[in-house]
Amino acid sequence: MRPFKHLITLEKAIDIALGAVRQVNRVEEVPLWQAVGRVLAGDIVARLDVPAFDKAAMDGFALRSEDTRGGATEEVRLHVLAKSHAGEPYGGVVAAGECVEVATGSSVPQGCDSVIEVETVELEGSEISLSKEVVPGRNVSPRGEDIRKGDKLVLEGTTLAPGHLGAISALGLVNVGVFERPSVAIFATGREVRRSGPLGPGEVYDANSYSLAGLIQENGGAVRIFDPVPDEFDEIKTAVAQAREQDMVVLSGSTSVGERDFLRDAAASLGEVLFHGVAAKPGKPLLLAQVGNGLVFGMPGFPASCLLVAYHVLLPVLRKMARLPTDLGKASSILGEDMPVKDDKTQLVTVHIEAGRAYRAFRKAGSITSVSRGEGYVVIPDGQKLNEGESVEVILF
Repeated sequence: MRPFKHLITLEKAIDIALGAVRQVNRVEEVPLWQAVGRVLAGDIVARLDVPAFDKAAMDGFALRSEDTRGGATEEVRLHVLAKSHAGEPYGGVVAAGECVEVATGSSVPQGCDSVIEVETVELEGSEISLSKEVVPGRNVSPRGEDIRKGDKLVLEGTTLAPGHLGAISALGLVNVGVFERPSVAIFATGREVRRSGPLGPGEVYDANSYSLAGLIQENGGAVRIFDPVPDEFDEIKTAVAQAREQDMVVLSGSTSVGERDFLRDAAASLGEVLFHGVAAKPGKPLLLAQVGNGLVFGMPGFPASCLLVAYHVLLPVLRKMARLPTDLGKASSILGEDMPVKDDKTQLVTVHIEAGRAYRAFRKAGSITSVSRGEGYVVIPDGQKLNEGESVEVILF
């Protein structure tokens, strides 16, 4: 047994972890329809005008507005030359006294500057009549109205949303360059941990790897789950060495101070331990190391503690690495009960929100339902007492 000699504050641990991040610079090209949520790896510069032609915004007749002068006092009659449909434009030039029937989205013929709605004219044979003046530009979307050639349409570093995909596709692009997702290897540790199959005496199923994988994938990481490793030095060291090939390695368990908690020694033998031991509940045995170019997180073994600490510490690190915004969603709530006081540790308390009031959902560190039954958590600084009826900020899962 080797008790922790020094605990750093939770805030200091987060600062150290964020300071150690190396953002992923690798770029890959993906189909545009798969790019939502990915981070753009270069500016998208428009290579054409959108629309690429003067476009009819209504069904009607394209005409020369000057031909309708005086239409408010006397009837104007125009000869219909042809029809223009989307993708089947009229190729001629419209002269004085002429017009072309157009469909919404079709090209406005050369010589015309306006479109009069079909509902406002009378069609008799090959002529239309109207009794109003038409202003230039009526019902016409001019060339380049939406996007001008040479415009920076979407900037590098943008997290792509559906609207971005639509704008990029308007330029005729079907693939886009994005930054690769950070690669993350996940290991559960302990002789007692099983992935599946019948449980033997004292054995448990691996909950941590799956909850961590879900959290990491949801926040921009590319996950690989490895089989649980026994708590033996060489096995732990082999798992830690994955940091030389991955952007991040996350291990749950083997990070406390027991005689079989080998993670600290294994990490120190391969790289630098940045911190081990945090004044937080849960989260006291949290470890961070640098091995090669990768970060190694040693998470608490208890499922609720593991996932809650991952939300608060690992998540902002991962999102910074992936070039995603690091701020999490928050909501104000009113405490429905008193919160416990801890004099020497910052507390992360899972809460369930009911009728606008927050209640403790945390049961025990080993109970994964402590997190699954909550909507978020509250951060309570050491020594601070929070009473029923107080307003609190809830960090949402």
